[in-house]
Amino acid sequence: MQKHIVIISKKISGLEEAMRIRRERELRTTKPFRRIPPLRRGKVSAPLSVPDHIPKPPYVTTTLLPELSSEAQIHDSGGIAHMRTACELAARVLDYAGTLVRPSVTTNEIDKAVHKMIIDAGAYPSPLGYGGFPKSVCTSVNECMCHGIPDSRQLQDGDIINIDVTVFLNGYHGDTSKTFLCGNVNDATKRLVKVTEECLERAISVCKDGASFKKIGKRISFQVFSVADILRTWPEVAQSLRVRDKARLEWKPPEGNKVKLNFDGSYGNPGISRIGRVLRNSDRRILGMFSGRIGNENSLKAELLALLQGLKLAKQLGCRHVEVEGDSKVVISWATNSSHTPWTFKRMIREVEKIAKKVEAEFKWVRRSANGLADGLAKQGALRQQLFWAAL
Repeated sequence: MQKHIVIISKKISGLEEAMRIRRERELRTTKPFRRIPPLRRGKVSAPLSVPDHIPKPPYVTTTLLPELSSEAQIHDSGGIAHMRTACELAARVLDYAGTLVRPSVTTNEIDKAVHKMIIDAGAYPSPLGYGGFPKSVCTSVNECMCHGIPDSRQLQDGDIINIDVTVFLNGYHGDTSKTFLCGNVNDATKRLVKVTEECLERAISVCKDGASFKKIGKRISFQVFSVADILRTWPEVAQSLRVRDKARLEWKPPEGNKVKLNFDGSYGNPGISRIGRVLRNSDRRILGMFSGRIGNENSLKAELLALLQGLKLAKQLGCRHVEVEGDSKVVISWATNSSHTPWTFKRMIREVEKIAKKVEAEFKWVRRSANGLADGLAKQGALRQQLFWAAL
């Protein structure tokens, strides 16, 4: 009986190849690290006492969790001042707790130190008694995600520990936490902590009056699912995107607090149209990028769609004073004066104008040599089965 052999092949895109090369390099150069054994619970001691003269939150006398307020809470200037005082105390306690992190120290010892500092300041340790929680601080070691209970376990060399401090002072809670490294921590774990801190900073940057929780969550997701590591290895990415050194030299970064959007669209002639765009700041740092195919569209619609998607990203990231550059004179002229736009593109141009006004966009035509990365991303889009984009 004759055997049939089936060979399945897959075309790998330039970015995927760059990722594979990077992973192989890391495997060759990364030093092996000692694996930390699974976390085991230690002995939990009795709750610490709080002096009677310190005001306590109402949930202390019950094991039931307090209900969420059904009404919006608007604080006056006095309330905001009390809130700030509570938060400042929590921050000081957290900094002090971080100095205690070292191998052989138990989380129970950290709990005692935190408890004493809080009550010495005339405040109450908020976790104590909340829903029956038995300790004055939360200590989450390694794979314990959050709200870990301090116990007799000693911290080990290579651990990470998140310390969550909350104080109740003048009727307000001040809540803060941070992850600390204990001893010699391996590179992968350091990277985890660093990326998490970057997510926190990005999330804080969008917090303002009227901002939705959804927007905060999106900013965190963008930071986690980024291609920052790939982009730092410029040689591989430059090769995969077919960007020449000349293009890198001719592109000029924006000035001051402005950001620059470069976009490009191309048509297979005949074939699948593809688009690319990239958003960068004055430090040449990439804030977001996109590459993908859009179906059988003409080149002008591809260019216009790349511009529109780029402006949407700038708006989503909260950018202002956006310099927009493209190598299509026609599309740039439509964006600056929509009266000459054909009726088939009027709807898209009106959307461009609407977003451009919000992000305070300025449009400028540039040669393709100064639009190299966007051009490379558009060409890269022809190799991808799915849209690729990332905010960094």
